[in-house]
Amino acid sequence: MFVKAIKKSGFFLPWRLLIMKKTLKAYMNDPGIINEPVPLREIHAIRLMIHDETKGMTPEERTVRVSAESSALLRRHGIRLKTVDANP
Repeated sequence: MFVKAIKKSGFFLPWRLLIMKKTLKAYMNDPGIINEPVPLREIHAIRLMIHDETKGMTPEERTVRVSAESSALLRRHGIRLKTVDANP
């Protein structure tokens, strides 16, 4: 439906932006983890989701992503970490 609306308007996006992101529910129904208990299945589904999101990233890109997400989480919860110089 979204793709049809874009085609009708004459506006085209790169193909990567047109791919619909899988939801957690879709990962929860993955055949490889469907027979596990729900809490464990949820953990495995989240790990599969993270794997798909970071697939093809270089280690540097992954480091930047994790650092940005960690900083946002710490700011959101008002946590301030003390930094220590490793080479005094």
